[in-house]
Amino acid sequence: MEKKQFSTYDEQITFLEEKKDLIITDKEYARRMLLKIGYFSLINGYKEAFKESVSNQFQKGTTSMWST
Repeated sequence: MEKKQFSTYDEQITFLEEKKDLIITDKEYARRMLLKIGYFSLINGYKEAFKESVSNQFQKGTTSMWST
């Protein structure tokens, strides 16, 4: 099994924006929430309702709770 490399909070935010098409406008709040809750607990808990099954991308226009 391949080990995943640690990503910084900024890298996690960039990944969500660029690779998963999630709109995050309040990056400071996003960093605090990632620190407090963690990426997998935060994203995996509700992502299926907002993702396209074929592309595995967030639906166009999906914003995070970090948006103002």
